[in-house]
This record gives sequence, C-alpha cells and structure tokens, in this order.
Amino acid sequence: MNHRSVVLSTASDGPFYSFHFISTMEDKLTGWQSRKTGGEAAEEYRVLWITNFAAPYRMPVWRQLAERYSLEVAVLVGSEHFHLDGKNRGDEWAPKERNSDNFSIKVLRSRRVSRITRPVYLLASSMTIRQFPSAGNLILGGWQEPAYWQALMTAKIKGIRTIGFYESTPQSQTHKVGLVAGARKFFFRSLDAVVVPGPSAAMAVRKMGVKDTKIFEGFNAVDVAAFHEARWHRSEKKREGHKFLYVGRLIGLKNVASIISAFHRIRLPNDTLTIVGEGELRANLREQADSLGLGNQVVFLGPVAYAALPQVMVQHDTLVLSSLSEVWGLVVNEALAAGLHCVVGQRCGVAASVESMRGVYISDVDIESLAISMASSREAWTGPIDTPEIMSNTPEAFAAVFEAALGAGTKRNT
Repeated sequence: MNHRSVVLSTASDGPFYSFHFISTMEDKLTGWQSRKTGGEAAEEYRVLWITNFAAPYRMPVWRQLAERYSLEVAVLVGSEHFHLDGKNRGDEWAPKERNSDNFSIKVLRSRRVSRITRPVYLLASSMTIRQFPSAGNLILGGWQEPAYWQALMTAKIKGIRTIGFYESTPQSQTHKVGLVAGARKFFFRSLDAVVVPGPSAAMAVRKMGVKDTKIFEGFNAVDVAAFHEARWHRSEKKREGHKFLYVGRLIGLKNVASIISAFHRIRLPNDTLTIVGEGELRANLREQADSLGLGNQVVFLGPVAYAALPQVMVQHDTLVLSSLSEVWGLVVNEALAAGLHCVVGQRCGVAASVESMRGVYISDVDIESLAISMASSREAWTGPIDTPEIMSNTPEAFAAVFEAALGAGTKRNT
C-alpha cells in the first residue's frame, strides 16, 4: 500500500476566524506529486506537514521522521509576509523552498488577511491536498489559521487521515470558554489523532473531549546532542561570578523585565546576566538595567544564529525563562543539554516535564520568586552537569511518537 500523510502542527493557541475558499485547499492536496525512489514507491509512506514557519529547532525531528517516511514540509508564511509576521526571528526562520537533507520544504500559496487583533492566512490554492490520495494522512501544525480548517475539511471530504500537533497547555490557552474554545474543541475532536509534547498539553487536549486512544504523548525535542557536545568549547579559564542567561524574544509576554529586577536583587559583584534576542522592548529593558545601576553586569548580546547558540550557552551557568505564558520553552531543553541549570517559570509548558531533573528550579514568575530561585541555583552550582537527564529526550524519540500516530492509521487501513 502507498500511505501518504499530512501533519498540521499547532504551536500556539489563537483566535478562530471563519474562512472561505475550502476548494483552494483541495487544489493544494491535488498538486502534491509523488516523489518515487526506484520501484518501491508503493511501499513508501508519505507525510505532508503543514505549519506556519519552518522552525530551525524542528529540523532534527523532521530529518528523523524522513528516515521512514517520504516527508514534505509546507509553510504558510511566505517571504513577502515574513518581515511582518516573522518579527524578531532569525534568518534561519525565513521561508525558502529547498531540499533539506532527506526531506523537502515548500511554501504554500496563501493569502494574508489583515484583522484587528492579528492577520490570518487562507490557502490561495488547494491543488496539493485535492490530489492527495484518499489512503493518506495529513499532519497539521496549527488550528487557528483558516488555512488549517481548509486543509481539515478537504481531507475529511477525501477520506484522508488527519493528525494534529498541539503544544498549548490549559495555562497558555487564551480562550477557555466561548466561541473560540468551542471551535478549537470541534477542530481537535474531528482529527484522527493528536500528538502532544508533554503531560500539560495532553491535559489540554483531554479537556477538549479528545479520547485517550487518539492522543499520542511525547517529549518535545531539539538536537540535544549538538548542545551537549558544545560543552567541549566551554572556556576552561577560571571565571569569577555566576553567569545567568536569557534567550528569546524581547516582548512583554516573556517577562524579561522581571528577570532583570530579580538579578538586581541577588547579584554579586562578579555576576552577569546575558540577554540574547531581539524585540520591541529592547530599548526599555536597556534603560531599566541602566536605571538600576547594573552597568556592564547586564549584557545585551542581540540576536544569535541558531547554529551559534550552543557555543553561547556553554559559556553560562544558569538559564532563566519566566514567561507569563509559554506553550513549551525549548530553550530549556537546549540549556539542560549544554549542562546548565535552569530557572523555569511554572507557566511554561516544559515545567511539568523537567521539574524532577537535576539543576531545574521551578519558580513563580514574580520578581521575588525568581530572585530566590536564581540565588538557589547559584549557591548549588558546582559546574556543568555531565550527564543531564534531558539527553534521553532526543529527536529520534519524538519522531517515534509521530510514527506511532501515523502507524495507528496504517494498521487500521491495512
């Protein structure tokens, strides 16, 4: 049998809008042509993974999934809109059609519609999905864009198996009740399977009424090996003070101002706080640090290419992530793999999955709580953790969860 799959990936919760042009998604699925290898195409599995952006941290999972499936990743946000909706993201996020290792990335033809709260995307053509075989599967990396609803409806009409990827937690969901919550529940209960990256996201999906038999729970993963190996680049020179680190966008939701204030409360003369990232609040945060008299103890490093991030991390001791809302927080995976301690806000989806790991300090996100956790990490620090538990949570292991969700459909169709 020739099984083809499409994945819709849900990275965050968001508002629901009515949509038009369902037939445009039909055109997309119809235009997805088979990529055959020798005479064994009938034995190949194929996956189309639709998502807003081709996130660089997701590449290792895609590479692993492509070891067993013929994978194509399709992104909604094209180059003409990336400067608007990809703000504060590095060049690695920019949409490019390319063959990356053993899978390909394409940009779907989409239409950007401006709204009061945020823009939304509709598919301008659905040829890919319309030509997709009825025996196949679809993985969706989101639900809040009308394009995902177009894909879902077209897949249902054609009898294509649908798999969702949902990362939001009960805490990070912005709509608990009402029309939007009802639409979200309908969307996920309509899917054949849902992959979630941890217990918090699994709880959110269960609260929507999705049956346990449809939920496939894994552990959100990055290339932990790359960050772990970077430890060999850590400076052996004796260092004074403790090195705190924040990595992420400089926006209100990330609560960076509280990290700076907490650092001000507990800092010792040779301690430093490095802030990696870009965003609309950079000038305000710089002004805050100056007004607190932190001088050169707070370093604004600016954006760092993802490939260079492991080398930056290993020169620090404790990562701090105190977001007011965070569906996961993959930077915690990366820091733990690099041997760092992590102060993790309890509103981050990753918190429940790493709380028992060495070097992890779960904290509330107010200044006093962060200060206590940061001071505790500094006091307990004896050097990088040589064998962090996060190393067992690999891209291979997470890809296997998607394989299980896809395989459930294969067994049913066989």
